[in-house]
Formats: sequence, structure tokens, C-alpha cells
Amino acid sequence: MENYPGLTEPGVRYFLCEILKQCREKKYALYSRIFNITIFILFVLVLGGILYYRHKGKMTEVEKKRRQKTEEVYMIEKIKSMQQKGVKNQNHIITDLPKLSSGFDVLHKNFYAV
Repeated sequence: MENYPGLTEPGVRYFLCEILKQCREKKYALYSRIFNITIFILFVLVLGGILYYRHKGKMTEVEKKRRQKTEEVYMIEKIKSMQQKGVKNQNHIITDLPKLSSGFDVLHKNFYAV
């Protein structure tokens, strides 16, 4: 083998390589910790946001009773209006005889409707 001139001794080269390996391991450990802490904080924020949204969306007992009351009032009004329409229809044709429509009535109804 030929001897090449070297500027550093073999022990120094080994020492520098080991120092660089340790620096790389420390860097990876630091990056791993930073990544894990960031992911944990993000997870806590998302979970907290979901729980807050679900808690805020629930109605209280007072709101539930108020909503139920308005629904009952709405249903009662609809039933009354349907009953009034039924009474009006019954009073409209007392004898329950069907209306007869001749061609003459249909023609004049269409003619005057315009």
C-alpha cells in the first residue's frame, strides 16, 4: 500500500465521526419530541373543539319546553284550520248533491273568466 499523507491522525478522524453521529442522534431525538408535542397539542385542540361544539349545541330544558310548546300551538292551529275548512265545505253544499255542469255553463265560465 502506498502511504498517502494525512492531515489528521487516525484517532482524530474516529473522534470527529463519533461526535457527528451523536449530533445526528440528538437532532433526530429533538425533532421527534417537537413533532410529538405538536401532534399532541393539535389532537387536544381538535378534541376540545369537538366536545365544546357538541356541548354548546345541546338545548337546555327551558329551550326544549319552549320548542315543544310552540310545536303544540302550531299543531293545534293546523287542526283548527282543517276543521274550519271542513265546516266550510259542508256548509257550501248542504244537500250533498253533485253539481251539474252543462256544456253551456262550462263555455260561459271559460269565456267570462278571460
